[in-house]
This record gives sequence, structure tokens and C-alpha cells, in this order.
Amino acid sequence: MAVKCGSSSVTIYRNESKKGYCSFVVRYFLGSQEVRLTRANFEAAHKEAESAARSLANGEMDVLTLRSDDRLSYVRSIENLRPTGVDLETATKDYRQFVTETQARECFAIMPPKQAENIVPLQIAANG
Repeated sequence: MAVKCGSSSVTIYRNESKKGYCSFVVRYFLGSQEVRLTRANFEAAHKEAESAARSLANGEMDVLTLRSDDRLSYVRSIENLRPTGVDLETATKDYRQFVTETQARECFAIMPPKQAENIVPLQIAANG
């Protein structure tokens, strides 16, 4: 079976093992490289094929190839951010800044007061 979107086509093959187990292979080409993904049921294979065909048709597959666990993490991250209206790049930058500032505060909190007093004016002077 072929799943098409625009001029892109992704093929789904039914595969049966020697022990009689059935699986489905999703096959397409990313540039000159063949991509094969195996799924346990047809519904999962068809979803994967539709997603790949759509991405190929939109030219999205040339940008980044993710392993399935990374793809799942990306999709969940986007879903978690959707209600906030914040994009993933902004969220990660804000998170990095928060962690950096929190670590700096924790560092000053465990420092003897005299050392902390000497460091803060130096940092302010350095940042100008």
C-alpha cells in the first residue's frame, strides 16, 4: 500500500516472520537514503506513513531526522507549550537562563558572607 501526499509517496509492506508474527514496514527515501521503520500494527504504520509523506511533501524531512524517542519527546514538548503560546526555542532559552541564575544564587548562598561581598562588585564591574 502506498500513502501519498503531493508528489511524495511512502510505502507500507506487510511482513510475516517465520514464527508467524505480523508486522508492517514503512519505507521511503530521504534524499538518497532509504528509511525503513517497523510497526507492530497497521494503524501505527499508517500514521507513521502519513506523517512521513506530509513531511516529505512539505520539505520538512531535509531539515532534521529524529530517532523515534527524540521525536516523541519533541512532540510532547510542543504539546506542553501549546497552552502557553511560547515556542520551543524561547522556552529552552528561558529555562537555561533560569537554571544559570538559580545555580549562581545557590553558589552565593553557600559562600561565606565576606567572599560573596567581594565577588558581587567584581561581577557588576565586569559586566559594566
